[in-house]
Amino acid sequence: MKMKLLAPIAGVTVAISAAAFAQGQTPPASTTVAPGGGLSREEAQKTLENCGSRRFVASAEYQEEGKARRTGVTLCAAPGDTEEMWIGKLEKSATALATQTRIPASARTQLVADIQKEVARLRSAQRRSLPAADALVANVPAMPAPLPPRPVAPVGSYVAPSLVAAPSITIRCLNEGGPRDRGEDCEGQIRRETILALESGENMTAPAMVRFIRKGQVREEVRIGTLRQGQLVRMRLPRSVCKGVVRSELQLEVVAASSKPSAALTEGPYDLRC
Repeated sequence: MKMKLLAPIAGVTVAISAAAFAQGQTPPASTTVAPGGGLSREEAQKTLENCGSRRFVASAEYQEEGKARRTGVTLCAAPGDTEEMWIGKLEKSATALATQTRIPASARTQLVADIQKEVARLRSAQRRSLPAADALVANVPAMPAPLPPRPVAPVGSYVAPSLVAAPSITIRCLNEGGPRDRGEDCEGQIRRETILALESGENMTAPAMVRFIRKGQVREEVRIGTLRQGQLVRMRLPRSVCKGVVRSELQLEVVAASSKPSAALTEGPYDLRC
């Protein structure tokens, strides 16, 4: 399935496309427009069509259930934006995109880094377009001792912050009456008696951590070991997740158990029934 999401972020119209496909296959397409930001469906589409040279496109690949998939973003400024306004909107878009949970974490990290590199490139171009120091001196009235040309500092290259990649893990549910080997799709619901089946899609080089987040707060963290590709580990729902509630909202995050910043694989939210 291929999906295009038009969303206005900080004055920039963003088209987020997510193409889920097996290698060598061409998927069908559908289109939707997200509400918010003060733009209607027609206005957002018109902005994308008329953005001219103020456009930035990036894409990233990721693995899901053993298949290669691709997602990407198209950033488009409003007509009349100056270079400085465009750079500012790119920076705000990168910040907003970093919290866009509809995009897998590994791909989202790559897309944010690509936008930040584009910002660095535009900043460098601005510095190179400044008048040379000796040309500035030539426009100054004659002085007894002319000032020497001011040295221009070398332009450094931007290095995006490195994140430890999120583990490639598929989460399924083992429910009463359902498959008991590798589980099945949780279908948006997790019960107190549900057993989670976590299957690794790669040979992990480090342990991982599963976070149980209820209403935005981490209720429990469970560490799992280093798994081989295809290896499965089963896990009961921690008691603390259901403590004090009968029904709530639950989100799962899988991160590398590392002291360095790690990207997160996010699943949910699920309807939690205790």
